[in-house]
Amino acid sequence: MCGAKPWPLELQTAFYDWLYLNALAVNPALAEPLLDYEAFTDIEFNPEKSLNCQARSAALYICLHRENLFKEALSGKDDFLKVLGLSISETRQGGLF
Repeated sequence: MCGAKPWPLELQTAFYDWLYLNALAVNPALAEPLLDYEAFTDIEFNPEKSLNCQARSAALYICLHRENLFKEALSGKDDFLKVLGLSISETRQGGLF
């Protein structure tokens, strides 16, 4: 992964949302019909067993699209986190020596 920046573990759903939204960005035939809906649910989602929820990611797509922030949010990891109002103090574990 040349030049790839790691995603912070503290923002547990951010990377999943990022992937989901990028998939929608390159598949307009899947993304555009979502704009016809106001709410989503995922009957399979169990917060005791997983962190990521497709319904949440779909709702995030709607929100970003309606606020005209979709393209800005997908322009990079830092922009995505900034648009979502997420901040993380990226601490790196120091070496042993």
